[in-house]
Amino acid sequence: MAWWGRLAIEVWTAMQADLRAAMGIRPLNRPKYLSAHRWGSAFTTTPLGVPAVWEADGRWAAAGDFCNGAGVEHALTSGAAAAEAVAGMLGLPGIAGGGGGGSSGGGGGGGAAKR
Repeated sequence: MAWWGRLAIEVWTAMQADLRAAMGIRPLNRPKYLSAHRWGSAFTTTPLGVPAVWEADGRWAAAGDFCNGAGVEHALTSGAAAAEAVAGMLGLPGIAGGGGGGSSGGGGGGGAAKR
């Protein structure tokens, strides 16, 4: 097995353990397919300058390093902002425990940037 196959199994095992602990659920079945991939194209040179983009009326959100800058840290914070936006669209509490909605979303219709 190649190194990325072993890495995928390690990541799955750790994520499953964290998810089970956080949600108090039984062990999850191992996915039929696991893969790890180093994204070689993730070198954004001109980010949008917003945490994420979404449109509440259309019920969509997009996240990635293209929003706020290159690097996994920006992709992670972008994903969190998109998750907040989706939670708000669905009327669910946000990941920060608030009332949902994106951290930079506009009232009612749009998010950080409408596209």
